[in-house]
Amino acid sequence: MSSGRISSMSSEVLGQFVFKQTPGKLSTDLSGESVIMDLPSGTYSSFNQVGSVIWNALQEEVSFSSILETILEKFEVEKETAHKELVEFLDMLLEKNLISVNESMSQT
Repeated sequence: MSSGRISSMSSEVLGQFVFKQTPGKLSTDLSGESVIMDLPSGTYSSFNQVGSVIWNALQEEVSFSSILETILEKFEVEKETAHKELVEFLDMLLEKNLISVNESMSQT
């Protein structure tokens, strides 16, 4: 990731990476929404239902396409809209140091 932003990646390049929650984050579910406390920084974030689905998927290393498919299965949304908003959400998580991005060991 040369620019440090997911939005700078093409769809092909996105497929070469996996995403995962960074350690040191506490989260809880409140009526379908997630609240995340970043212990090292002392900050917290809250996510709506869609953000919570993404956050929960990030408990394990997961590919962009896998997260996108989960969103498309659970919510009525156009693929292009889901793709764009997922990229923006992952960028925000990365900026807040809530996720790590690593090269995939098994590239398809």
